[in-house]
Amino acid sequence: MALNRLTEDVNVISKLDNYPPDDPGMTPDKLKSLFDKGSNTIKDYINNTLLPQLEEQLGKGCVSPGNGTCNGIASVSLNEDYTLTINFTNGDTYTTPVPIRGEKGEKGDDGHTPIKGIDYWTTADQASIVADVLAALPDGDGVMY
Repeated sequence: MALNRLTEDVNVISKLDNYPPDDPGMTPDKLKSLFDKGSNTIKDYINNTLLPQLEEQLGKGCVSPGNGTCNGIASVSLNEDYTLTINFTNGDTYTTPVPIRGEKGEKGDDGHTPIKGIDYWTTADQASIVADVLAALPDGDGVMY
């Protein structure tokens, strides 16, 4: 089953007049509701369309690759080598070709646990950061606002 897509236009604010108060019918409450309309449309779609469709499919244990087929999942297990094995209701089995967890790295040298509230930046580190930020800021000369 393909999921229904949100097709309703949510570009409400960009369609307003540049100076909405000049519109004689524009009240503060109407303007506020227009600002909320796009997000409320998305919220309504998620809660009343998308989630019910997903819950229906998950309740069936359904995995759809998007081509209209649906394979029920019978079980999923994590193997000792950290690969996953998925057993489907039609008898097929799939095991991930690589572990879902990387190999353990080499043990590093003993270090120190950071202490909350301690500033570990040196004065040189701080000066370098400030210089980098200042260099990245645009030059205000010749800019008109």
